[in-house]
Amino acid sequence: LQLSLAKFGVLRILVSAQQPMPLSAIAQRQKCVRSNMTQLTDRLEADGLVRRVDDPHDRRAVLAECTAAGRVAVARAEEVL
Repeated sequence: LQLSLAKFGVLRILVSAQQPMPLSAIAQRQKCVRSNMTQLTDRLEADGLVRRVDDPHDRRAVLAECTAAGRVAVARAEEVL
């Protein structure tokens, strides 16, 4: 599937949230530092599984949301697991 456990964890969080989330909130749930989450999000975005969107409530914040391809990747990974 070419999906690491770390990537799968982030995608799973985003799919279950059903809405864009701040990277800091995802990092907290994954129990990692925000800089790691930024790098992981960069890779997920390059893979087309996540996209960054502006936070409509805070101009300084950026949220991550799962793409359709990301939801498909989670579903496939859950089948394998």
